Amino acid sequence: MHGKRIALYCGLLAIAAAVGLSISIQRAEPVPASRSPTRAERVATPARLATEPEQRDILRTVLSNRYPGPPLPPPMPRDPPRGPESLRPILLMDRSIAFCAPSAKAESLEPDCAVEGIDAEIASSRLTSGRADASGIARSFRAALIDANRRAYPQPVPGGRPTITMSTDSLPRTFQMDFWRGFHDRYPGTAGFVHATRAVVSHDAGRALIYTEHHCGGLCGSGDLHLLHFGDGQWRLESSYRLWIS
Repeated sequence: MHGKRIALYCGLLAIAAAVGLSISIQRAEPVPASRSPTRAERVATPARLATEPEQRDILRTVLSNRYPGPPLPPPMPRDPPRGPESLRPILLMDRSIAFCAPSAKAESLEPDCAVEGIDAEIASSRLTSGRADASGIARSFRAALIDANRRAYPQPVPGGRPTITMSTDSLPRTFQMDFWRGFHDRYPGTAGFVHATRAVVSHDAGRALIYTEHHCGGLCGSGDLHLLHFGDGQWRLESSYRLWIS
């Protein structure tokens, strides 16, 4: 009888030892090394909306590098020779553009709203298409641009390129040909108008992100995401990504 108890105890001790060894082995397994951050994740994420002076400088940089406007008509035989073409004056909406939720698209808000659905595209896990590949911009940076622009803000007027302020309230819901005839009659020789978000700026104030929509005719327009960097006391355009074109 005693021999059977001793054998039973020995068996139980052996099982306990085996279980303890298994646990210790599992705990001793090396933890997988964390992966290296992707290029997109190395871009600093934003902390705040751009200040008015920053917004003014960012807009000046973007407008000085983009949007020449529709091609000019060919010169007539008696027209004087044209010199090198510079950037034509452009109109800028007096309020920033907002990423409106579908339920918030009341008629009174429509002029302030960006193209419907563009916010989901900008904040997608990988923003890439046939016209743009902005995967180098951290998703959190792009999402912050959306979150910061759920409402419209007063838009400061940049210096540099000749700029005319245009009231957002004057925009129709749809840009028909009669709107563009009236527009070009009233603002001849201009490059159309731009509606821009407020920019967001990274934690280290070294990067900025802004979305703009440019309209210059019935079949002349685009939506662009611009990444800028700050160095030597000024903002410079690092890259632009065209998200849609008409």
